[in-house]
Amino acid sequence: MSLAYLSPDEFYLSWRFFEDAEKYTLLSQEERRHFKPLSEESSRGLWAEWGRPLEDQWFRYGVERPTPTIIEGVDGDWVGEVRAELAARLPFPPEVTLFFFWNPTVGVETTWGLFLEHWDDFCYPSDEGNIGIVPDRREVLIYQEERFWVVSRRSD
Repeated sequence: MSLAYLSPDEFYLSWRFFEDAEKYTLLSQEERRHFKPLSEESSRGLWAEWGRPLEDQWFRYGVERPTPTIIEGVDGDWVGEVRAELAARLPFPPEVTLFFFWNPTVGVETTWGLFLEHWDDFCYPSDEGNIGIVPDRREVLIYQEERFWVVSRRSD
């Protein structure tokens, strides 16, 4: 599948990464090179392949879920603690490609390192479900309502 990308101005969540410096960490010029918003069509195509099976299992049908791998804390440096825990549980090289989806039509191609550095700008408490997928790895990161799960993708 050939992917198409949006400019930052066209991206639905651009304010989180490019505009609102009071609430969020704005991406540097170097980081922007590794942040590629997907077109709706590209996002839908990748979601159909990778996200939809997880969406059905995790978000739609109320399947009994295991205890979250990581729960966001509220004391101390919880952003750093969650980052360290994610890095320990998913020891991917920083430059590996990660596709992160907020929903079937909104996704971004980025790197694991960029996501890890700014995970708290990608994931926010009211999210009903986000999915992070590294194409050549079985582990998938799921974020829902202040909790992370690391699950394995089915191999077809």
